[in-house]
Amino acid sequence: MSDTNIHPLEHDISERAYFERISEHRNAVGQYRRLTEKLTGYLPTWAARKKPGRKSNAERATLDKGAGE
Repeated sequence: MSDTNIHPLEHDISERAYFERISEHRNAVGQYRRLTEKLTGYLPTWAARKKPGRKSNAERATLDKGAGE
């Protein structure tokens, strides 16, 4: 057995097809990623972001607070 952690949806063809169908709708893709990441802790490689996303408001507030001290 491999030591690498493979996402449960990595080889699910129907799930990947669904992701590709919704990929033209940015909000739907964002919701899909957010939900999948929240439930499983990470994303399948085919759903991973190409570039890092923006930081959430909560993360920005923490970073800004730490910078002012």
